[in-house]
Amino acid sequence: MILLITCMIAGSQQQSDNNPAADPGLLLEGEVEQVGTNGFILGLTAASKEQHSDMIRVGYEESHKIQAGDYVFVWCDYIRESDPPQTTAVKLKMKQRRESDD
Repeated sequence: MILLITCMIAGSQQQSDNNPAADPGLLLEGEVEQVGTNGFILGLTAASKEQHSDMIRVGYEESHKIQAGDYVFVWCDYIRESDPPQTTAVKLKMKQRRESDD
Protein backbone atom coordinates (compact mmCIF):
# COMPACT_ATOMS: atom_id res chain seq x y z
CA MET A 1 0.00 0.00 0.00
CA ILE A 2 2.80 2.44 0.90
CA LEU A 3 4.65 1.61 -2.32
CA LEU A 4 1.53 2.34 -4.37
CA ILE A 5 1.03 5.74 -2.72
CA THR A 6 4.70 6.63 -3.19
CA CYS A 7 4.52 5.74 -6.89
CA MET A 8 1.36 7.83 -7.30
CA ILE A 9 3.02 10.86 -5.66
CA ALA A 10 6.17 10.46 -7.77
CA GLY A 11 4.10 10.12 -10.94
CA SER A 12 2.06 13.23 -10.21
CA GLN A 13 5.23 15.22 -9.44
CA GLN A 14 6.74 14.15 -12.77
CA GLN A 15 3.57 15.21 -14.64
CA SER A 16 3.66 18.55 -12.84
CA ASP A 17 7.30 19.15 -13.84
CA ASN A 18 6.52 18.40 -17.49
CA ASN A 19 3.30 20.43 -17.66
CA PRO A 20 3.48 23.81 -15.88
CA ALA A 21 -0.28 24.32 -16.18
CA ALA A 22 -0.85 21.20 -14.01
CA ASP A 23 0.24 23.09 -10.86
CA PRO A 24 -2.42 24.85 -8.79
CA GLY A 25 -2.85 28.62 -8.64
CA LEU A 26 -2.54 31.34 -11.24
CA LEU A 27 0.15 30.74 -13.85
CA LEU A 28 2.07 33.63 -15.38
CA GLU A 29 4.59 33.23 -18.19
CA GLY A 30 7.13 35.72 -19.43
CA GLU A 31 10.58 37.23 -19.60
CA VAL A 32 12.29 38.82 -16.61
CA GLU A 33 12.78 42.50 -17.48
CA GLN A 34 14.43 43.81 -14.32
CA VAL A 35 15.61 42.21 -11.06
CA GLY A 36 15.56 43.91 -7.66
CA THR A 37 16.40 42.78 -4.13
CA ASN A 38 12.87 41.62 -3.28
CA GLY A 39 11.55 40.57 -6.66
CA PHE A 40 11.45 41.37 -10.35
CA ILE A 41 9.46 42.91 -13.18
CA LEU A 42 8.02 40.28 -15.51
CA GLY A 43 7.15 41.09 -19.12
CA LEU A 44 4.15 38.86 -19.74
CA THR A 45 3.80 36.76 -22.87
CA ALA A 46 1.21 34.46 -24.45
CA ALA A 47 -2.09 33.96 -22.61
CA SER A 48 -0.75 35.77 -19.52
CA LYS A 49 -0.56 39.00 -21.51
CA GLU A 50 -4.11 38.59 -22.78
CA GLN A 51 -5.50 38.14 -19.24
CA HIS A 52 -3.45 40.82 -17.49
CA SER A 53 -1.28 43.78 -18.50
CA ASP A 54 2.06 43.80 -20.34
CA MET A 55 4.14 43.86 -17.14
CA ILE A 56 3.70 42.73 -13.54
CA ARG A 57 5.76 43.27 -10.39
CA VAL A 58 6.52 39.90 -8.76
CA GLY A 59 7.71 39.61 -5.16
CA TYR A 60 10.22 36.77 -4.93
CA GLU A 61 12.55 36.05 -2.00
CA GLU A 62 15.14 34.27 -4.15
CA SER A 63 15.44 36.96 -6.83
CA HIS A 64 19.24 36.60 -6.65
CA LYS A 65 18.80 33.28 -8.54
CA ILE A 66 17.37 34.91 -11.67
CA GLN A 67 18.57 37.55 -14.10
CA ALA A 68 17.10 39.89 -16.68
CA GLY A 69 16.34 38.00 -19.89
CA ASP A 70 15.41 34.70 -18.20
CA TYR A 71 12.13 33.16 -19.40
CA VAL A 72 10.12 31.84 -16.44
CA PHE A 73 6.82 30.38 -15.27
CA VAL A 74 5.48 31.97 -12.08
CA TRP A 75 2.68 30.59 -9.92
CA CYS A 76 0.85 32.96 -7.59
CA ASP A 77 -2.30 32.99 -5.46
CA TYR A 78 -3.65 36.38 -6.47
CA ILE A 79 -2.85 39.56 -8.43
CA ARG A 80 -3.28 43.00 -6.88
CA GLU A 81 -4.78 45.40 -9.39
CA SER A 82 -2.42 48.35 -9.26
CA ASP A 83 -0.18 50.07 -11.81
CA PRO A 84 1.70 47.92 -12.55
CA PRO A 85 -0.18 44.89 -11.16
CA GLN A 86 1.65 43.11 -8.33
CA THR A 87 1.83 39.59 -6.98
CA THR A 88 4.04 37.31 -4.91
CA ALA A 89 5.52 34.16 -6.42
CA VAL A 90 4.48 30.94 -4.73
CA LYS A 91 6.63 28.91 -7.13
CA LEU A 92 8.97 29.78 -9.99
CA LYS A 93 10.28 27.51 -12.71
CA MET A 94 12.96 28.49 -15.21
CA LYS A 95 11.92 27.76 -18.78
CA GLN A 96 14.99 29.23 -20.46
CA ARG A 97 18.08 30.87 -18.99
CA ARG A 98 19.29 34.07 -20.69
CA GLU A 99 22.36 33.40 -22.81
CA SER A 100 25.53 34.90 -21.38
CA ASP A 101 27.35 37.64 -23.31
CA ASP A 102 30.74 35.98 -22.62
